[in-house]
Amino acid sequence: MKLHHLIVTILIVIFVSCSSDPASPEKSAPTSDFSLQNDYNDLNAKLTHLDTLIVETDLSVCTSERYERLTITQKDSVLHYSMEIRDTDNPAKVTLETQHSKSSVRWNLSSFLTENTNRFNPVNDQDRERMRIMCNGDTINLYTQNLVDSNKFIGAYYTTMSELFPYATDYDFVKVVLEEE
Repeated sequence: MKLHHLIVTILIVIFVSCSSDPASPEKSAPTSDFSLQNDYNDLNAKLTHLDTLIVETDLSVCTSERYERLTITQKDSVLHYSMEIRDTDNPAKVTLETQHSKSSVRWNLSSFLTENTNRFNPVNDQDRERMRIMCNGDTINLYTQNLVDSNKFIGAYYTTMSELFPYATDYDFVKVVLEEE
């Protein structure tokens, strides 16, 4: 009988010590209040260390296929960029890394998106999704309408990527064209 009381007492002590104290509130993980749909025009200021921005871009034209995936994170007021490039002309996956301060204008995604707000919604069923930007469950898609429109979009994209990754040979052809103009 004494053993039974001892076991019950031990179980009660364990149960009481394991239950949470209502006087001390549970700590919850911090959450981001960043909204891609609302904050895309001021990304550099509103992106926090809690946010990861993914930019997937389809740069395929005619028989050439190229896909890029850019991951943007922030730590200590520095934006970290990691780019994966997949290209049918170069089957080896290319990875580029760089970082810039949040105040840098190397590649201001906000400006790029603001300049391309006309591409946020497809005009017709033949429009092609060129870029998908994702963060915290939000998504923005950018579309092009035809070959000329696609080439303009891709040209603007390559120009900004050559500024973000100035050392990368993947965007050298953009520099050659710009120097000739």
